[in-house]
This record gives sequence, structure tokens and C-alpha cells, in this order.
Amino acid sequence: MQKLSFKSGHTSCPACSLLGNPQEPYMAVPTVDDRVYCYACELVTSGIREANRFQLFPVAQNLPKTVLDVVMALISTKVREDGSVAPTYTLNSIGTKGLGFSDPMTEADMQRAAGAVACGNADVLIDEADRVRIALSHGPYNFHSIDLSFKSGTLSASPAATDRVAQVMPLLDRLSGPEATAVLELARLGFNLGGFDIESSIRNVHMSRGSAREGITADIHWIP
Repeated sequence: MQKLSFKSGHTSCPACSLLGNPQEPYMAVPTVDDRVYCYACELVTSGIREANRFQLFPVAQNLPKTVLDVVMALISTKVREDGSVAPTYTLNSIGTKGLGFSDPMTEADMQRAAGAVACGNADVLIDEADRVRIALSHGPYNFHSIDLSFKSGTLSASPAATDRVAQVMPLLDRLSGPEATAVLELARLGFNLGGFDIESSIRNVHMSRGSAREGITADIHWIP
């Protein structure tokens, strides 16, 4: 695990910006691994992908609190007593699934829509159109990623359930790096462990909190 170390200069704190906390000058400094440490909130944060920063900041700030709490847990971390810092993820994109049709609709779109109607799945297609997907990644080549998903129209506002750390301990013993951190943080927020495959060339862990319609899902993927 990497020790906290700084570059010269000052910057703004992504965590304080996302949470709407006022920032004093010179309180946030860049780290050698291109994150930000803030003396005010005492968090090390990966923040938002540079190319999407100005577009994503207002969207992320307006996420439901239950979802923003999950995002913050994945992009920020505290410095440990020995000065080490756990790996964190970078926020890449936020967007609704939509109906997935081109504008104007292509012939393939027409066929898909007709097939959905013929099979009685049109309601499902429409119902899923407002599902929001949040993409996060770790590392320069996105070999480590997390996809969060929730339905904005039906998301439950209930507080997080009791932490599930005990449930994921056997799995944590077999994980390392950003995946171990992600599974632990999600378990602390009440996410239940679903299916996982940590033996294949492309590995994954599925976790969820609440139902498919009223909860949040997290799909962790990585290439070892």
C-alpha cells in the first residue's frame, strides 16, 4: 500500500467540491499518485476524470445522497495511522441508459422496438430507460472498474442497512488492491455480496443494496 507523499503546489479538493463544503485557500495539495489530499476534510481523493470534469461535477453533486455516499466511499479514503493510503477509483461518467435508439431511428432500432412489443417487453424497455449508470475506474488503462446502477424514479431514500463486513471477509482474504478496498467499503455501506468470479482472466464481483427497482447495484470488474 502506498505511503502519502505530496507534489509541490496547491489545488482544490474534489471531495469538498462534490459535498458542497467551503474551501479555504491552500488547504488541498496534489499527491505523487495524482490524487488530492485535503487538510480540511482529511481525505485523499481521486476525483473526476479530467476530460469530463466540468460536465460531470454538477451531475455528481445532484446525485441522491444515498448514491453520492457510495461514490464518495469509492473515490476517497482516509490516511491510515502508518501514513499509508488505500487505492481509490476515479469517476469517469454518469448517464441514463435511455431507450438506446438512434436519432433518427435506424432500421435496426425499428426491428428492436417491434420485437420488444411483440414479446410483451415494451414496458420493461421503457421502465429501464431511466436507469442511471455511474462508471468508475482505477489505473491508467481502466483494467479495474466499477459500474454503479440505480433507477432514479424508484430509488429508496431509506438509510443504509447494517454493514455486511462479516459477510465478505472470506472473499476479502482472496482479494487485493482496489478490489479489496471497494468490496470492504461497499460492505460497510450495507451492500450484500452476490455472485463473483475471481478465477477467470476477467474477474468480477456483484454486490447490491435493496431491490432491483429501489436499490443500488455495484459490478466490480478487473483484469489481474
